[in-house]
Amino acid sequence: MSTTRSQSRPDPRKHPAPLAKHRARKPPAAPLRVETVTSYNVPQPQIVVTRNEAETARQFRARLHIIAAAVEVQTLPSEDWLVRIEVDSDMSGRICLELAEGDALEAHRGEAMLKRIVEGTVRS
Repeated sequence: MSTTRSQSRPDPRKHPAPLAKHRARKPPAAPLRVETVTSYNVPQPQIVVTRNEAETARQFRARLHIIAAAVEVQTLPSEDWLVRIEVDSDMSGRICLELAEGDALEAHRGEAMLKRIVEGTVRS
């Protein structure tokens, strides 16, 4: 003898998902700026990131890590620079390239790559 059970699903309006109220809304991204500064006569390409007013400090730091991860992924295996995150304050931070050679050609390659990443970030 077979019994059939009703496969009715609960109404999601009456029974919301457990984490639905805790999902963070993605705040609009603040502008990113690529620049090259000189430290001890060595060029240092970097992306300057400004915190959006709607962003929490934790979301801001996470965004810095996401951008730094994109820089790591886009870096060619032949490049020996280091990718570093610097948090200047609760409202700004930087993703910096510590160049291996420190010459103008390497700085130009690094800055060009950072600009491509920023342009891709703005479009998405």
